[in-house]
Amino acid sequence: MFQKDKMQCLLFNIYQNSKLKSQRKHFKFIFKYYIKWLNMKYILILLMAAIFNKEVIAQTIGSKVDLITADGVKYTGTIVDKQDGKFKVKYDGVDFEAWLTPNQFIVVNTTATANTQNKVGKFKIGDRVECDKAGINSWEKGTIMPFLKHDFTDGKTYRVRLDAQANGGMYLEGIVVMVEKIRLLNNEPAYKSEKTSVPVGKVTVDANNTLSADRAILDCPFNQAKVKNGSVPNAELCKKLIRCKKGESAAVKGYDGAITIDVTALQIGSPRKWSYAADYGNGTAGTLVYPVKATYTEKVFYRDRTQVTENWIRILNFYVNAFGEWAIGSEEPIKIGVTKNVIRE
Repeated sequence: MFQKDKMQCLLFNIYQNSKLKSQRKHFKFIFKYYIKWLNMKYILILLMAAIFNKEVIAQTIGSKVDLITADGVKYTGTIVDKQDGKFKVKYDGVDFEAWLTPNQFIVVNTTATANTQNKVGKFKIGDRVECDKAGINSWEKGTIMPFLKHDFTDGKTYRVRLDAQANGGMYLEGIVVMVEKIRLLNNEPAYKSEKTSVPVGKVTVDANNTLSADRAILDCPFNQAKVKNGSVPNAELCKKLIRCKKGESAAVKGYDGAITIDVTALQIGSPRKWSYAADYGNGTAGTLVYPVKATYTEKVFYRDRTQVTENWIRILNFYVNAFGEWAIGSEEPIKIGVTKNVIRE
């Protein structure tokens, strides 16, 4: 305020010392609009302070938030805990929570607004319905989902996650359907993902927002004890080599996409001699090859679902390489795996 008063006095003195009317008129114009500019400046500062204070107040337990993960995927969630300047956010539609700093999310509304979403209207979140999304009298089962940030919430449309799309891992936030194309299903059980031969366990999110797998990841490649050509491969070693060969790996820091490979059946066949026509690697004419028939399941862990491709069957040809280690050479496909999506509710 001192700087503002000082500048006003200076302009007034210039105005008083001006001899010509035209000069006085010019300085009067400058003085008038300078005062307006100063007032606007202080108003803007106060307004920014008020907005900042509102955001701080809004970062309370129960507030709804928007966030974008490191891989560019947008999510909504709810603050469920606060500790040491960080906020635990429960992701909507996903079975996990993460501790985030205030710059990692945006508060979109308060507890009162968040808790009333979808409560007023014909349907509520979780209702089992069927809808004719294309308007061709083809009704499909689905579930009413929460509105997204930019959805109309006037009751004329709702978000519906169709069971068929959920099975394919698509449109898990639901699609917008006109209310007249939706009808309630009474006593219809909640949607459940297809069962998988290898169960999907719990995942976690670390401080970097990296999604884990449901078990420990094998560190590939791993050290092997030296062996000689003609040795019989160990079944457990074969499983580990198959897991590495088929891509078992943790997610990149800040992302999802961890992969696990579970070998559910393994059969070691009789050895044969190396064939330059059928094998590849650094074997020689004297190298013995052991065909190994393996059945395995691949799981890819995304934030909203786990993609499970189960019961791949392949014959993988094992041999001892030039470094005295077991290696996988050529492969023979027997059966392609079947893909299912397990939704995180």
